[in-house]
Amino acid sequence: MARTSSPAEQDLAREREVAGIYAKHLLRADVPVDEDLFTLGADSLMAAGIVLELERTFGVRIPQEVFIEEQSVRRIAAWLGANAASPEPAR
Repeated sequence: MARTSSPAEQDLAREREVAGIYAKHLLRADVPVDEDLFTLGADSLMAAGIVLELERTFGVRIPQEVFIEEQSVRRIAAWLGANAASPEPAR
């Protein structure tokens, strides 16, 4: 029987996926989950690339105002969890 993951496990997996996307675009090994994207050194072009990759990965359009307000990994991952087409990150 297949094991289903708990909501907390799904949240953690989503945070890891989002953190990986942030880290890739920021050219960092890791990204603190509660740190503001622009504090981490992102510029508007990096932010646009991150948004595009998040949208492709999670299958949902992220409105600009949401991304501006929810810049940390934890906050954007929570928003994606509530709004994404699938409850788990695409692989």
